Amino acid sequence: MRLDKFTIKSQKLIQNAQTMASQNNNQQIEPEHLLNAILGDQDGMGISMLRKHGVNPDDVAREIVSVIDQFPRISGSGQVYISE
Repeated sequence: MRLDKFTIKSQKLIQNAQTMASQNNNQQIEPEHLLNAILGDQDGMGISMLRKHGVNPDDVAREIVSVIDQFPRISGSGQVYISE
Protein backbone atom coordinates (compact mmCIF):
# COMPACT_ATOMS: atom_id res chain seq x y z
CA MET A 1 0.00 0.00 0.00
CA ARG A 2 1.30 3.43 -0.90
CA LEU A 3 0.61 5.73 2.03
CA ASP A 4 1.81 8.73 0.06
CA LYS A 5 -1.42 8.49 -1.96
CA PHE A 6 -3.45 9.22 1.20
CA THR A 7 -4.10 12.62 2.73
CA ILE A 8 -1.86 13.69 5.62
CA LYS A 9 -4.79 13.25 8.02
CA SER A 10 -5.46 9.71 6.71
CA GLN A 11 -1.78 8.84 7.02
CA LYS A 12 -1.84 9.97 10.66
CA LEU A 13 -4.95 7.87 11.39
CA ILE A 14 -3.35 4.79 9.83
CA GLN A 15 -0.18 5.43 11.83
CA ASN A 16 -2.24 5.73 15.04
CA ALA A 17 -4.05 2.48 14.21
CA GLN A 18 -0.71 0.77 13.63
CA THR A 19 0.62 2.06 16.93
CA MET A 20 -2.46 0.77 18.73
CA ALA A 21 -2.14 -2.65 17.09
CA SER A 22 1.54 -2.81 18.09
CA GLN A 23 0.82 -1.76 21.68
CA ASN A 24 -1.81 -4.50 21.93
CA ASN A 25 0.54 -7.06 20.35
CA ASN A 26 -1.90 -7.54 17.47
CA GLN A 27 -0.26 -8.71 14.25
CA GLN A 28 -2.81 -7.06 11.98
CA ILE A 29 -4.39 -3.63 11.77
CA GLU A 30 -8.09 -4.39 11.76
CA PRO A 31 -10.98 -2.05 10.90
CA GLU A 32 -11.57 -1.68 14.64
CA HIS A 33 -8.08 -0.22 15.08
CA LEU A 34 -8.85 2.34 12.38
CA LEU A 35 -12.24 3.16 13.90
CA ASN A 36 -10.63 3.65 17.29
CA ALA A 37 -8.05 5.97 15.72
CA ILE A 38 -10.87 7.94 14.09
CA LEU A 39 -12.68 8.18 17.42
CA GLY A 40 -9.46 9.31 19.06
CA ASP A 41 -9.35 12.36 16.79
CA GLN A 42 -11.44 14.80 18.82
CA ASP A 43 -11.47 17.35 15.99
CA GLY A 44 -12.31 14.80 13.32
CA MET A 45 -15.46 14.17 11.40
CA GLY A 46 -16.13 10.78 13.03
CA ILE A 47 -16.92 12.27 16.43
CA SER A 48 -19.19 14.96 15.03
CA MET A 49 -21.05 12.46 12.82
CA LEU A 50 -21.79 10.20 15.77
CA ARG A 51 -22.97 13.11 17.90
CA LYS A 52 -25.15 14.40 15.06
CA HIS A 53 -26.94 11.05 15.06
CA GLY A 54 -27.35 11.00 18.84
CA VAL A 55 -24.63 8.41 19.48
CA ASN A 56 -22.22 8.87 22.36
CA PRO A 57 -18.67 8.52 20.92
CA ASP A 58 -17.31 7.43 24.31
CA ASP A 59 -19.71 4.47 24.36
CA VAL A 60 -18.62 3.42 20.88
CA ALA A 61 -14.95 3.81 21.80
CA ARG A 62 -15.37 1.60 24.88
CA GLU A 63 -17.08 -1.06 22.79
CA ILE A 64 -14.35 -0.93 20.15
CA VAL A 65 -11.62 -1.30 22.79
CA SER A 66 -13.50 -4.31 24.14
CA VAL A 67 -13.46 -5.90 20.68
CA ILE A 68 -9.77 -5.08 20.16
CA ASP A 69 -8.94 -6.70 23.50
CA GLN A 70 -10.29 -9.99 22.10
CA PHE A 71 -7.99 -10.02 19.06
CA PRO A 72 -5.18 -12.61 19.02
CA ARG A 73 -1.91 -11.40 20.47
CA ILE A 74 1.59 -12.27 19.34
CA SER A 75 4.73 -12.26 21.42
CA GLY A 76 8.05 -10.88 20.32
CA SER A 77 8.64 -8.12 17.88
CA GLY A 78 6.95 -8.57 14.56
CA GLN A 79 5.70 -6.55 11.66
CA VAL A 80 2.13 -5.26 11.86
CA TYR A 81 0.14 -5.80 8.68
CA ILE A 82 -3.12 -4.34 7.44
CA SER A 83 -5.81 -7.02 7.39
CA GLU A 84 -7.52 -7.98 4.17
